[in-house]
Amino acid sequence: MNEQLRKLWQEYKEKVKAGENPKTLYEQMVWPVLLEKWKKCPVVEPKDTPPFDVSIHTLGTSPEATTLAILGTRSRKVYILYTDETEKYLWQISKDVGLGIERYKVGKNDVVAIYRRLKEILEDNSGKSVALDVTGGTKAMSAGLASGGFFFRRFFPNVRVVYVNSDDYDNDLRRPIAGTEKLIILPSPHEVLGDVDVFFALENYSKEEFHEAQRYFRDAARKTKDQRYEVLADICLMYHAWRSLDIEKAFEKSKRLVEELQKDYVVDPATWKIP
Repeated sequence: MNEQLRKLWQEYKEKVKAGENPKTLYEQMVWPVLLEKWKKCPVVEPKDTPPFDVSIHTLGTSPEATTLAILGTRSRKVYILYTDETEKYLWQISKDVGLGIERYKVGKNDVVAIYRRLKEILEDNSGKSVALDVTGGTKAMSAGLASGGFFFRRFFPNVRVVYVNSDDYDNDLRRPIAGTEKLIILPSPHEVLGDVDVFFALENYSKEEFHEAQRYFRDAARKTKDQRYEVLADICLMYHAWRSLDIEKAFEKSKRLVEELQKDYVVDPATWKIP
């Protein structure tokens, strides 16, 4: 935690205990310092995350978190999904980040509208890196943006779900302690589980699209570190060579597969499962 902010927080806390308005005092005393810090050097994990081209945010009643998320993504094109209750915060966010904002009003529980709007925005920004910030908004709004993001990740691979987290919380003030915030880039289930890749691999295999099937099996092997998917990929390549009348290549693949199939990690039925 920044030493300046640590001292400032203690001073802020003492003044609140003395009877000053916590919200007004935070906006006047703490927020300008925290904002300037994030403008210069936002805290992001993983640290080597490059700037995003676009960011999409659900806005709640704590606009500071959305502002930090925008600064953390370092995007130059910003979309905010807001409600009647949170519309009043838009001008301040735009002023704090120094950017124009694309604004879309949604119902606070209208998840379908969020899916549709998200799809439109992603299609308009195809090929660009997009951060979906789920820090603010109602539970329905943030859950809708997150679930939509993980779904559309299959079709728009440069989409990432992000949120602002705090390492420490002040129970007396009921606020995250200033200076402990960071923007976290969430890993996608598609990247770590491989289930979707296996689904598409099997679908292509059933259509006898063997070359495409092996590509998905390779992706599943890379993501899960499970080498059995490499064996399935080689089987697909053998069939692809056979169907292409490349008999020599098919024969070579088959010999290699016979060797691979003798290995323990392949033949042990207790460890061999396809989702």
